[in-house]
Amino acid sequence: MCRNTLFLALLFFYSQFLFSQENQLVYKKVIPGSSFRFVPSPDSLGYAITYQWQSFGTPSVDIGVWSEIPQNLVLDGTTFTRGLILYDFNFEPTGATLINALGSQDIAWLPSGQAIINFNRESDFNTTPELFPTIPTIDNYPSPTYGQNVFIRYDPATETNIGLLNFSVSFFAEDQEPFNGYNHAVDWLSVSNKNYKNTVVVSDSILISYVLLDGEQTLNNSFEFTNWGGQVHLVRLELNLNTNELTSQQIGSSTGSQFLSRVESSPNMPFLWRAGIVRGNDTPISISGAELEMASNDSLYHVYITKESITGETEWLTELYAYNNLFPDTALSFDTKISVRNHINNILNKNDNTYISSTFSALSHDGDTLLFRNHLGQDNSYIDYFPSSPILPEQLHISYSEASLYKIDDNGNVTGKLSYTYDAMNFFNRNPRVSLYDVEDRLAWVQSYIALNDTTIVFTLTESDGSEQTTNLSLPAGKGTVIIWLDEDLSILNQWIIPYQHNIGSGGLSINAILPYRGDTLLIQGMLGYNTSSDLNPFAETELITTESPTSFFAFYSAPEIFTSTEKIKSPTNFKVYPNPSSVYIRVSGAYGQQANFKIFDLSGRIIQSGNISQNELISTENLNSGMYMLWIDSENGGGTAKFVVE
Repeated sequence: MCRNTLFLALLFFYSQFLFSQENQLVYKKVIPGSSFRFVPSPDSLGYAITYQWQSFGTPSVDIGVWSEIPQNLVLDGTTFTRGLILYDFNFEPTGATLINALGSQDIAWLPSGQAIINFNRESDFNTTPELFPTIPTIDNYPSPTYGQNVFIRYDPATETNIGLLNFSVSFFAEDQEPFNGYNHAVDWLSVSNKNYKNTVVVSDSILISYVLLDGEQTLNNSFEFTNWGGQVHLVRLELNLNTNELTSQQIGSSTGSQFLSRVESSPNMPFLWRAGIVRGNDTPISISGAELEMASNDSLYHVYITKESITGETEWLTELYAYNNLFPDTALSFDTKISVRNHINNILNKNDNTYISSTFSALSHDGDTLLFRNHLGQDNSYIDYFPSSPILPEQLHISYSEASLYKIDDNGNVTGKLSYTYDAMNFFNRNPRVSLYDVEDRLAWVQSYIALNDTTIVFTLTESDGSEQTTNLSLPAGKGTVIIWLDEDLSILNQWIIPYQHNIGSGGLSINAILPYRGDTLLIQGMLGYNTSSDLNPFAETELITTESPTSFFAFYSAPEIFTSTEKIKSPTNFKVYPNPSSVYIRVSGAYGQQANFKIFDLSGRIIQSGNISQNELISTENLNSGMYMLWIDSENGGGTAKFVVE
């Protein structure tokens, strides 16, 4: 890339920002192709973005943010339509791997700058690397075929792809009767590919993934698994990326089934958070045997969130909601079944609280009733909540639709829920444009709307004791993506509306990321669909961007209202632990200030030791057993974690 071009682009960008004293759009760039995943590295020194390009497009596409940078799509006689592009902190591309096969892509960063890629299959048949080649070629792949879940490690420095794990495809026969567990007729509309995330990397080198088991399947073409009683189970995979040690544990029962929605981790804590659906009595959802409370012969679908240690032990388990229809669902007739969209769009941890963004929509047949139980255990019955929808067949209706944002404390208690009901006329769109982002001292809750006239959305904030208060949000007629700015107590502070125009069903605007860039600028990255027009500007009318095919965008904003908070935002702090290994004491070096709090965790996530230290102070390890531990530091200047070994 031409450094002079980059310098001029950045100079223009920052000159615009320096003269900006109010919220305004200062730079925007669109590049060809859909983008579905935007994943910053834990140290915020790089970004990973997955793209999908049109197969009938040109031999190369632009992937540059500040200037045009071509990426070849036709290599070795193959036209590639999907890929992962890595960028450095300045959004200059540093690596690219092109892979046509498979479906949604789950990305996790390693400290070395390498990326773990998990391709979750959309089809139910095995394919071979010969049919779906990659650039670079995948070396040492542990199976002759691609399975349901494909794990590789991409290294941009050496331009290599290394095979890690393969979990094979099953050929489960749906709608077998009797079937008293998880109903596949509901599953088929449960989770979108964009929102499905089942893999994290913790402690810098431990890959943890939860994969679905619904038949006879194999791990790495060697380890065989069989589901019990025809139910759908989970398999927990743990791979040490340094030693290649692999362990796996099956989770489930012969009396119930479950489905995974999302897994997230926190860069500064040895825990992860997992959301899913379970149905059927006596069905554990974790390797420690944790179960949701259910009545005898319970037939509801229970949506839950759990916090667990990096070794899989349950810290707490909380039910968000439960549901089912009243028509019998064990019959083979489609006329007795409901179709449901369950989306856990985001899970994030902020100041010891967990926030979960979710959407729920149920499509029912006439005469059927939906039973919906909320997080307080209150039951409601819905027959025809939204009776009119021009795109639904006459015999179908939306029985209930709700978008919710839950706040959960560190003990697993729901302390708040912000929600509203909506007409899910886009029920058949598998990627609802709802998402949640952590921005400085705020939360950004993103929604998409269509309104024929000026309209008002009524948001209900439900407190832990069940009391409610409402807030009205006014939206202008038209189509738009609205960013609702919230404080940590889920109170609405402000709203930004990015208007767009498109033909219903053929386009729209979605957001993949909202985050600070270089500390004082806000970046919004997302996608414009087919035949969509937008100026990407919430603050003023400016020049429109019009797309004929899916297009990705990068928009940078001056936002003094966000970056002038009086609260000092902590950032990760680099520090080292020595001696390592240790036998008597450890010392911490790094710029964490004069005083810091610390906690020592074992690998099960238990707190073994805690206290506070000053610069150059020793931490005794004499009472610790031999083994590996995690040290967590929190100070006024930031925090972080480090591993150490006691001999």
